[in-house]
Amino acid sequence: MNNNSGKTFLIIAFTVLAITLISSVAALITIFNDEEDTVASSTPVQTASDVEFEAPPVTQTPVVTPSPTVTPTEKTINYYVRKAWGDKASQKGAYQYYDGAVTEANKHSAYTVYDVNGRALYTSPYIEPKDNYYRVKKSWNGTEQEGAFENYEGAVRCANEHPGYTVYSPTGEPLYTSK
Repeated sequence: MNNNSGKTFLIIAFTVLAITLISSVAALITIFNDEEDTVASSTPVQTASDVEFEAPPVTQTPVVTPSPTVTPTEKTINYYVRKAWGDKASQKGAYQYYDGAVTEANKHSAYTVYDVNGRALYTSPYIEPKDNYYRVKKSWNGTEQEGAFENYEGAVRCANEHPGYTVYSPTGEPLYTSK
C-alpha cells in the first residue's frame, strides 16, 4: 500500500462512518417524531396554567436531638457567666456560643462559664487588686487614666466629665461607663 492509497482508504472509511452516523440520527428523529405524534393524539394539550407544580419530596430529614434540660427556642442559651452557679445575681451574660461566654468571663475577675446543667467549664483568672482605688480609664489595660478614687461616687463624677471613660473596680471589673 502506497502513501496515496492509505489516504484514500482513510477518506473512504470516514465517509462510510459519517453516512452511518447520519442515517442513525435520521432514524432516531423519525422514531421520536412518530412517538410524539402518538402521544399528541392521545393526550389533550396542557398550558402552563393547567399544570400544578409540586415540590420534590424530601429524601432525608436531619434528626436533631436537643439536650433534655434545654427547650429548643429561636436562640438557645447554652452558657452562663457567673461568680457561682447558684448566684444568679452575679450573672454577666447568657450565651449561645462558648467563645462568647469565655470572652465575657475574661472581662471579669474569677468569673466562671457554666453549661445549662451548672457544670463549670472555664474560670477566668483572678485579678489581684493593686490597691483599693476605683480607676477612671478608657480601658482597663489602657494607659490613659483620668483618675483613681477611694470612693465610687467621685470616680463616677470624673467619668461623667470625660465621655467614653469607664469606672473600674480595684479588680478591673467595669462598673460604669459615661456617655
